[in-house]
Amino acid sequence: MPTDLQGALLEQTSKVARQEQQSLDILEHCPAGLNVIDEDGRLLLYNARIRQLFGYDKDELYLFDTRKFWNDLGHRARIIEKLRNREGEVLNEDAVWKTKPRLLRKLLTK
Repeated sequence: MPTDLQGALLEQTSKVARQEQQSLDILEHCPAGLNVIDEDGRLLLYNARIRQLFGYDKDELYLFDTRKFWNDLGHRARIIEKLRNREGEVLNEDAVWKTKPRLLRKLLTK
């Protein structure tokens, strides 16, 4: 039989899991394209709008090397440097990324 402490811990763990899923659902259905990229340029988190913009299925993008998106790797290096100098924030920057069908898409950070 679980103790009161074990029961409270299980209840709290379940609550955190539900809240995490709710947050992921909100991100997934956000009309703006959202993504999180690690320091090595791999996609860690992305939503349906990103997949729609670039023509990929959900399972194709996890840990995807985002260098494959960039039309100009020199521009990518400049953006990364700005991110490092501005503590992870870059606003009002244009970027041209390639889609899966090899189309070019111009993006603007906000």
